[in-house]
Amino acid sequence: ISTMYYPPMGSRGLAKMIRCNGFAADPNGYFSAANDELIGIIQIEHRDILPHLEKVAALSGVDILFIGPADLSLSLGIPGQMDHPLFVEALENTVTAAKNQGKHAGILIMNTNLFDQYYQMGFRFIAAGSDMSYVRNGAISTIQAMRDKITNSEF
Repeated sequence: ISTMYYPPMGSRGLAKMIRCNGFAADPNGYFSAANDELIGIIQIEHRDILPHLEKVAALSGVDILFIGPADLSLSLGIPGQMDHPLFVEALENTVTAAKNQGKHAGILIMNTNLFDQYYQMGFRFIAAGSDMSYVRNGAISTIQAMRDKITNSEF
């Protein structure tokens, strides 16, 4: 947690030429407000953290307990089985621990059709997709559009 925050709250290193600082456009303005604006997101991706969810959620600087579904299911020995009772229990325990400490639970979904399911479970920080899924989907869409053009053209 200390590496997320700048001194005196933490031990994060100083880098002025970064995007969030406008590439040094206003370093003093950025650094004076950065610690107050950061969101502390802790990845929940391994079974070893599950017995400690309440303690982790209680830590100062932690705002969100964020499930990495693929890694967590793999760690539980049930890779990709997002409806498996062990996985569902881990999700429920994460949501409960976050709520008990006045924090939020988050999860990554690869399909927006899953939004309602996870929202109803209590997840409030829901990310959809990944950079590589967006690149893949864009490539597939472009390839299909080109195939359609070739199929429909008069060669």
